[in-house]
Amino acid sequence: MFETRMTDSDLVARNTLEASITAQIGTYSEGVRKGFTIALLTFVVLAIVLGGLLYLGIVLGEKGGIRPSELRRLCGDANLDYFNDILTKKATKETLCFECEAAMRTFRHHGFNYMYNQLRKMCLLEMSLYNSDTCLDILNMYKEEVRYIMYDLKVPDPEACKFVMGCGLYNSTQYSWNLNISTGLYKKNVQVVQTVMPFSVLHLTDTHISNEYTVGASYICKEELCCSNRQIKATTKMIQGGAGPYGDIRSAQLYAKCDLPIRTLKSLLKNAIKTQFSLVYLTGDFIPHTSFNYTFDRVVAEITEQSNLIANAIPEKPIYVSIGNHDDYPAFLFPVQKIQAGRYSVDKIYNALWNIWSKLGWIPKDGKDTFLRGGYYTAKVHPGIRLFSLNTIYCYTLNWWLAVDSRDPEDQLVWLMNGLEQAANAGERVHIIGHIPPGTTECYKEWAQAYQRIISRFANIIEAQFFGHMHWDQFTVDWSVEKDETTESVPTGVQIASPSATTYMTGYPSYRILHFGDHGQLLDMDTYLLNITKLNQKFFKAAKGLNRTEIEKRLKELDLRDGSHNEWKFMYSTRKAYGLPDLSPKSFASLIGQFSKENKLLQFYYRALFQFHDETDGVHCENGSCMTSYYYGPDLLHHVICEMHSYGSKEYTKCTNKYGIVSASTCTLAVKFCILFASLGAIVSSNALS
Repeated sequence: MFETRMTDSDLVARNTLEASITAQIGTYSEGVRKGFTIALLTFVVLAIVLGGLLYLGIVLGEKGGIRPSELRRLCGDANLDYFNDILTKKATKETLCFECEAAMRTFRHHGFNYMYNQLRKMCLLEMSLYNSDTCLDILNMYKEEVRYIMYDLKVPDPEACKFVMGCGLYNSTQYSWNLNISTGLYKKNVQVVQTVMPFSVLHLTDTHISNEYTVGASYICKEELCCSNRQIKATTKMIQGGAGPYGDIRSAQLYAKCDLPIRTLKSLLKNAIKTQFSLVYLTGDFIPHTSFNYTFDRVVAEITEQSNLIANAIPEKPIYVSIGNHDDYPAFLFPVQKIQAGRYSVDKIYNALWNIWSKLGWIPKDGKDTFLRGGYYTAKVHPGIRLFSLNTIYCYTLNWWLAVDSRDPEDQLVWLMNGLEQAANAGERVHIIGHIPPGTTECYKEWAQAYQRIISRFANIIEAQFFGHMHWDQFTVDWSVEKDETTESVPTGVQIASPSATTYMTGYPSYRILHFGDHGQLLDMDTYLLNITKLNQKFFKAAKGLNRTEIEKRLKELDLRDGSHNEWKFMYSTRKAYGLPDLSPKSFASLIGQFSKENKLLQFYYRALFQFHDETDGVHCENGSCMTSYYYGPDLLHHVICEMHSYGSKEYTKCTNKYGIVSASTCTLAVKFCILFASLGAIVSSNALS
């Protein structure tokens, strides 16, 4: 049943608030009235997405803790059906745009402060998925930047809605842009200067270390992040069902909400150093999935702590890094220099990260100018191999500063194209790293398509691309952009998103060793994993009956003699697991075809996708689609093979048309509205919505 902690006085206050909202918007049109509530909840939409709740259909099922019958009681049949159309992607783009535009009109009429005050009241009444403290903290963290963005828009509100919410095709040149990139290879025959000695790389991504991780804390909570000292109960007795010492993959809903304790990162590094690798690719997201009690200084301090830990654990190994969307405060929102954003500048974080990483030798001195301008750089990492480290937060759909100006932020793509020309002329092979994979719908379509054209142009020198962010083990094939639309596209590249160290929204902690051949080509990938459930059970068995003081003593002893670094297991070789002749774009493209026919092969991929959270009997795949009880829910068919084609490519479009999938932008918007409905829409009365 739907549980609430409201007192009688709280209920009176809530009803008064609802009546006030209804009275104040009652004179407006139906669209504006609905839009008013949507506008009021915009911050919470962003905040919950930031917290990682990317799938919110849970509110319509038992796993969400709110039953459909309860939602109908709270909201009324008409409004539940209305929002259900959005949740299930039945609403038209016209309807979605209409609601967003109505919300913006209401914002223009009432003003920002009024909307903020209404949201603050809702937080205090715990009218969201979070408790009041967390809700207020998120609201206050983002309010000033969102205010600035909404006032600084340089396009009409309908255009901004289409861009930010993905509800239609925008016409504004502010958003619809492309780079002048020729089709065909830059050079058909690149003369390689020297033969590269085979080498290996440790790819580590998305550590998301939680310094407040607490053994015994609950993995169930009404906050962004669980398993922390904020969920610990005031008792001296150990909670046997609480978080274990190495992390926790359990969840009360569809996915885990616990980040990693630093103990497990130390274990990972100690195990990884035993493998043979020459250098490290570190693709961002050091900071945990929480905003509570965070400041800019705390973000910098924690990135410094982890960077020093990694550098000390892997001495004398070159390390190259890229920025994650969580690696700033506030997270996700990266304005560009040409936006007159007042005090909302990324200069502080770029300078801070430069000071940390350049001292460790992670960014070359000649990369200073571009890193301080836009968080990207290039480096020669191995004889004959040049690395380009990208800042892909500048294509991120939740970087709302892009609504002000999205055209090739900081000229990064032009810089990449020029750099690739120089690399080709010098006979160098190229690796690319970044945080967000541009081939996914996490990236705006214009940036993704421009990037794909660049990959096609320099396909014969780009040997590998590695990203993180997804917390999943997946790949995306890039396809050629042909001058003649009737010409069939060919595979030109592969974007590899490696599994994460954190357990948040995924399965077991993982890392990957990449093996390269004599001209920098990717030969194979070995994936390693730690079964923290098994280790946690062993600890709890030995700790049964102990009080918290005794547990803390055991944990200190554990840290002194922790042998978990010996428990990491080699899970699979990519080539052997999928029977690939090599890891070329052509082979990965052929593998997609195999997945649509060989259900068992796709089943293995799907288990690996979620870092082996589920056993074999928990996953069912057929004809290119899969079902599992984890993350996507037991009744939702996930057309996973479409996600293996780069977003914006002809192959992606053909796949989504085949399966009858609505456009990615509409899916993204449906999720955002689903979040909105789950968080506060279920509480606001039907009178306020109709």
